[in-house]
Amino acid sequence: MNSLLRERWSKGEMIKRVGSYTYSDLRGNKPGRRGLYKPRQNPSMKISKQARQQRRKQQQQQSQPNSQFQPPFKSTHSSIKMRSAIFISAISFLPAALAAPMQISARDCVGPDVNPATIALIKEFEGFVPAPAPDPVGLPTVGYGHLCQSKNCGEVGFPFPLTEDTATQLLIQDVKAPQQTITLKTADGVHLNENQYGALVSWTFNVGPGNVATSSLLQRLNALEDVNTVLREELPQWKYGGGKVLPGLVRRRAAEVALGETASDVPALPVAC
Repeated sequence: MNSLLRERWSKGEMIKRVGSYTYSDLRGNKPGRRGLYKPRQNPSMKISKQARQQRRKQQQQQSQPNSQFQPPFKSTHSSIKMRSAIFISAISFLPAALAAPMQISARDCVGPDVNPATIALIKEFEGFVPAPAPDPVGLPTVGYGHLCQSKNCGEVGFPFPLTEDTATQLLIQDVKAPQQTITLKTADGVHLNENQYGALVSWTFNVGPGNVATSSLLQRLNALEDVNTVLREELPQWKYGGGKVLPGLVRRRAAEVALGETASDVPALPVAC
């Protein structure tokens, strides 16, 4: 080897060479055909064919996405089942007071049915209307004071014209809401007999639960004032309809006061459901 080649050999410089490779350095490293160097493999580092196949398989597995991975918050059947299981497990650790269904208290039930005297009073002042028609203040009603909730009173489950029997059945259904109002809005210490209770239900049926809830009458009852005194002083004030005094309401309030003052040994409230 001449001095020039020896110098290039020591410096690791590359020289042009004819052959299957484009370039070669004098240290024996052979590049690829496009000049990308591929160092010769050390014979002592050769691996078996089986080992190469195993390494290739591992590389392929690493390059493939994990099929078991699910993006966050993606709704799949398996993820929903998993979240459901977690939720059920969490509920099992809740205190009994939270995990158990809500218990309805004694006064969270429908009030007792009114007596026949109350039904008769309501019928007398509401009047029987077999088909939907405007009441004295222009609201469409039918039967015994049923206020229509939809066009042509479509919510009524009876054919028109109503009979007195079907109108009475409708009244018994409608009066349950006023019964509930008086039962829930009065304090536990308020004691009412069947006639006092009936007078208040008739009044509620006429003026509506919202007016009852904000009335001074209810406030005085819950302050445990004498029931008959409260009825006698408060009920007559509810005589206005459409901004004017209506004679029918004056008579009705007087009838309700009279019913409430009628003695009875039959208790109505408080009630234990």
